Amino acid sequence: MRRGAKESTGKAILLWSEGAMTIPNCGCLVTSKRNYAGATFEANVFNGDRPYSLKRLDRIRRTPNFLAVYALRHPKSLSRDPLLGHGKTIFNFTMTYRRDSDVIWTDYYFAEEHSKEASFLEEVNQSVANLRSQLQSKSALVFYMIYEVNNNSLPESLYLQELRKYLELDAQISCHGYHDCAQYKFMLIFETSTCPDYVHPQLYTAVVNFVVPVVIGGGNLSQLVPPGSYISGGDVGTPKQLAEHLVELSSQPQLYEQFFWWHSMYRLHKSPHPLCALCRQLGREVPRRERQPGEFLKWWTGYQCPNRTDRLASQQSSA
Repeated sequence: MRRGAKESTGKAILLWSEGAMTIPNCGCLVTSKRNYAGATFEANVFNGDRPYSLKRLDRIRRTPNFLAVYALRHPKSLSRDPLLGHGKTIFNFTMTYRRDSDVIWTDYYFAEEHSKEASFLEEVNQSVANLRSQLQSKSALVFYMIYEVNNNSLPESLYLQELRKYLELDAQISCHGYHDCAQYKFMLIFETSTCPDYVHPQLYTAVVNFVVPVVIGGGNLSQLVPPGSYISGGDVGTPKQLAEHLVELSSQPQLYEQFFWWHSMYRLHKSPHPLCALCRQLGREVPRRERQPGEFLKWWTGYQCPNRTDRLASQQSSA
């Protein structure tokens, strides 16, 4: 076994519609090759973030109690029914951003720290001192990530056009390598939905770079991230009012630093790869719960996830 490799469980996972999912090394065979060396698969993963078909699924060698996994990293409209055109549901396992999924698919998660040991308190004090130094070194106000310009992103473009009337606004293609996002105080994040369980990946990008996220058009994140750690554009008002608010916070260090209070009580942790969580599930020697045919359909249609476009447009029109 090569260094760093996980001990094999002998389980095999087939990525039916691979998408942008990376293949981790976590003990299971994970492949998108449907005829991989005659393997018999314990789980088939269907990536709902891209179109897929169930044709020829019956030709795949599967165990009798295989998991048909519906995977979804980003919200999609309820009108885009994953069962449409596929007939009766086959899904008996979910791996999505939703908190009621069998495996929750997220890049990071916040965890509250309860330790009162002296070593922990010393670590917190040092962390706060380093954080204050990091915040004092910032030299730019606000930026956003470059996005694809099309009809769907027109509300974002109009919002940015209005916002530029009142402050200097930068655009970045990434926060990796020579792209220094830590120099900024705020990051604009345009939310694609108001789904109650969804945190835009860019919010975590902002947090790991010690930047305050400014979420435009999103829902209530109070159950997902520490309260007071981000700004909701909807709570502030129009682009003009938001610009005035950001400038005011930038000019008052004590107010700005309050967005980082959570560093003394929470830690941001990198989540395990969802396929590794699925691999562990396959390795458990416990009976798998059998789902009723309509259970997935109920799980899918009973979830309220409204589109945010009208909400963003109304903020823009009132500017």
